[in-house]
Formats: sequence, structure tokens, C-alpha cells
Amino acid sequence: MTDKVWDYINQPASNSLLHYNDGSYIFDIPSFNKGAIREAILNACCHRSMLIQSDVVIKQYPDSITITNAGGFPSGVDMNNILTVNSVPRSKLMSEILQKTGLVERSGQGVDKMFYNCITVTC
Repeated sequence: MTDKVWDYINQPASNSLLHYNDGSYIFDIPSFNKGAIREAILNACCHRSMLIQSDVVIKQYPDSITITNAGGFPSGVDMNNILTVNSVPRSKLMSEILQKTGLVERSGQGVDKMFYNCITVTC
């Protein structure tokens, strides 16, 4: 599932290269990181409200990607505290399925992985 989405996002026209200077070296780094996108999709699936009839929606723009789910952030989580608050998945069963199938290592690591993947320069 996430590989097909990544293949669509990772096309040359939609995942442009950013130029990173490190001393006398210039590295080309894709705008969107596969690990961060994968974690965001899995996080959106795990935390979506099953009570609302809506899908996980991915919108790609030239300089950003927005991934939304039915219900928004879990209770107690917002844009200001997303890196510091431990959230509880809305669907424990979905969380367990993602763990048992190997799609996620353990619950509660998604946002940390996304943040790390976005700030780490990989050449």
C-alpha cells in the first residue's frame, strides 16, 4: 500500500531535488522522504476514527504533502505538542494488526520517526 503511494509521489516531476551545501560539496536531496511519508500514512490509518465514514486523504502540492484522516488528531494531541505527547491509537486492533504484520515496530514511534526522517540529511 505505502509503496504504491510512494511510487506515485516519487516521480521526478513531483518530488523535486533540493540542493544541500556542505562545505565544498553539494548534495541533491528529494523534497519528500520515503520513510516520513510511509510513517505518516500508517499513522493516519492507525489514528483515524472508525465512527466517521471517510478515507485517509493524501494531497500533494509542489512544496508540501498533506495527509488527513477522519477525526483529526487523537484526544490531547495538537500541532503544538505532537512531538512531546504520547497518543493512544483510536483503534487498538488496527495498531496491533500493523505491528503483527511488521508495518510498524511498536505503537507510539510514528511521529518521532517522521520528524527524524525530515531533519536527517541522507545523501
